Amino acid sequence: MEKGCHLGIRLANQKTSERGDVSDFFIYDNADNEDPDILKYIHALPTSMSAWQVYMRMTSTTVMPAFWHGEYAFRKFIFKEKELQEIYQLKNLDLSAPLKDGLLYPSVQMETESSTNQHIAHVYCSYWSKWRGLVQENHTN
Repeated sequence: MEKGCHLGIRLANQKTSERGDVSDFFIYDNADNEDPDILKYIHALPTSMSAWQVYMRMTSTTVMPAFWHGEYAFRKFIFKEKELQEIYQLKNLDLSAPLKDGLLYPSVQMETESSTNQHIAHVYCSYWSKWRGLVQENHTN
């Protein structure tokens, strides 16, 4: 993170929103100036771990406290088979093929674009949503 910047968190607030709210991070400096676009202040190496950490930051609002309509974004990330078994709607489904192929587990694929020498990360992650079901997300950054 840039020097002089600090990471803050704003929790979902029922009193300031009529339709719902989500929690989120923000950046603030020593003069208490705030900016919700924290990616501007983060310096990341072109590695799989950095790409994963940026992805987790970008999706963090989906696992932090929320209320009312803010809860539509909630997701349960799938990191291991046991978590699939905890989802009532999936209990009687045969998920052995995607599990065997590792399709439901997180992965990061890195590439370098030859013409610009720019690093590109493809982050794959599965999650369960009450409103969308079982989803495999592909995020490129």
